[in-house]
Amino acid sequence: MESESESPLKFIFLPFPTPGHMLYMADLAITLASHGVECHIITTPGNAHIFETSGNNPPMTVHTLNLQRPSVGPDAGVENFRSATSNDMRANLYHAISMLRKPTEDLIKELLPLDCIISDMFFPWTSDLALEIQVPRVIHHSSIFNKCCAYSVTLHYAPHELVEKDDDTVLIPSLPHKIEMKKSQLPQWVRVPSQYTRLIEAVREAELKCYGVLSNTFCDEEKEYEEYYYKLTGLKIWNIGPYCLRVNRKEEKVESSFWMDCLKWLDQKKHNSVLYVSFGSLTRFPDDQLREIAAGLEASGHDFIWVVRKKKEDETMEEDNEGYFSIEEFRKKVEKSNKGLIIEDWAPQLSILEHQAIGGMVTHCGWNTILEAVSIGGIPLITWPLFAEQFYNERLVVDVLKIGVAVGVSLWCNVDEAGKEIISREKVELAVRLLMDDGESAAEMKRRAKELSEGARRSVQSGGSSQSNLVAFLDELRTKTRSKVV
Repeated sequence: MESESESPLKFIFLPFPTPGHMLYMADLAITLASHGVECHIITTPGNAHIFETSGNNPPMTVHTLNLQRPSVGPDAGVENFRSATSNDMRANLYHAISMLRKPTEDLIKELLPLDCIISDMFFPWTSDLALEIQVPRVIHHSSIFNKCCAYSVTLHYAPHELVEKDDDTVLIPSLPHKIEMKKSQLPQWVRVPSQYTRLIEAVREAELKCYGVLSNTFCDEEKEYEEYYYKLTGLKIWNIGPYCLRVNRKEEKVESSFWMDCLKWLDQKKHNSVLYVSFGSLTRFPDDQLREIAAGLEASGHDFIWVVRKKKEDETMEEDNEGYFSIEEFRKKVEKSNKGLIIEDWAPQLSILEHQAIGGMVTHCGWNTILEAVSIGGIPLITWPLFAEQFYNERLVVDVLKIGVAVGVSLWCNVDEAGKEIISREKVELAVRLLMDDGESAAEMKRRAKELSEGARRSVQSGGSSQSNLVAFLDELRTKTRSKVV
């Protein structure tokens, strides 16, 4: 039998082409490749760059399959959900992705023998493939907490069916903590069954048949929910995050003149005095909501950096329109007073979060962002969830970890409905003051966030919980491979 060094583990990675899912899959692949795993990623040409590493170090192999996309029209060239700007475009892209199932299966069989398939949840068909080729299928989760909430609501108890009104409070049963939400904060597909509901049911059925779960979290943060999830599903979990403390993303090494100007601006600010505002890579607010955010930030009196996504062309208003809001005019105003910076579309988030001037963040509650804010900067949060599992994540931040203030969003929406519920400038100002002023509650949130950051850093060091879990996961698969050989 070949020695371990001569026969590395060989993994297939199947990422789903939406920003949050691809980034954590890329970070996971880089992490495992740095531990000697032979990593093969299957994606499309337009997404391949996400898995590039400097000098191919650690080495990974990217296999590309072409989507059948039109050469003209709004769908032309769209390979990532970040570029899809309507429900029709998203539906068309999902259909194109589903058409790659057979070519993907054929490619995976060509790459045999394998030790593991790490599949995104939105490829439930990989469960049957894994059984056919007798290769363990491992799925990847972000937060275990939000999976426990979702399972409690959809698989076991359906507490939302016990109340009538959207404003009624729903208690999510059986969790280690008392977690309550408004009915309207639960995903629409939970409250009103749809085609997406059926997809999630297929995802869940496939999940319950998989070998185990890798999670981008760490035990100090979600230990009770790791145990609860195991009781619910019987699935083994390896918490091996935060990936952002393991991987130096190439795109974060920014040396542009623009970033140098931002850095100079931050360097002149007091420690913990600047609020960072970002709503992720998919959220585009209408003018009415942008105006309220701007007014609330300004009224709070605190310095800020605000990342604003460019509006879609069909949402762009003329200056003489009554509802028009000019982000450019607001930029000039706050830069003149030296109270704020406006960044359009993309910001070097990790570099911003690790700067000593940042004292808090407004977030859409995407898991990658929560974990980056907590582990890199030890930064408390203002929560502004919108869609997906983000309202569950808000409850973790506010009720369990107690490191955040809710701005007061009460309505779950689809990805292109941001701003359907307008949050007033008064709510924005109040949340900023609660987080950034020098009160006792703010000090306690900051203390707890710093403790979590320290725990996160310990977890990925030698002997830490996440590092030990990673080693145990790889050792288990090596043992499984050896038993086959023997």
